[in-house]
Amino acid sequence: MTSEIELHLVFVDDDLDDQYLLMQAIKDIKHRVQLSFFDSGVAFLDQLEILMKGSLPIVVLLDLNLPPMGGMEILKQLRSRAETRGLPVVIYSTSNSSRDIKEAYEQGANTFLIKPSRHSEAVSLMQTLCDYWVHLAARYDS
Repeated sequence: MTSEIELHLVFVDDDLDDQYLLMQAIKDIKHRVQLSFFDSGVAFLDQLEILMKGSLPIVVLLDLNLPPMGGMEILKQLRSRAETRGLPVVIYSTSNSSRDIKEAYEQGANTFLIKPSRHSEAVSLMQTLCDYWVHLAARYDS
């Protein structure tokens, strides 16, 4: 395990149980990750400019079912702005609807992951996700 923080995961989800599961899973992976939680898309968008000024690469985990602005609307806003068009966005949802998955990719999501319900599955998923974004994905500075 590295001693330096390698990635900033920004989790946008209003479900406290899902936030807790993710936080516990991150503790058990081999990467050092900074986590930020937002319980609404509005709060996330309000802080986005500050988040983008950080030195760590950011990956956004975005739930679809958010009040008052849904995850798909947030994704559309991110992709419509030049400064956030290349921001990695992972839809992280309980939905396994092919319609939701198709729309997410059409709107520019980098990937669509179905939320796990068990700790061991969450650890495996977060380890794989972080391995990908830390070691495999080519990134650019915006």
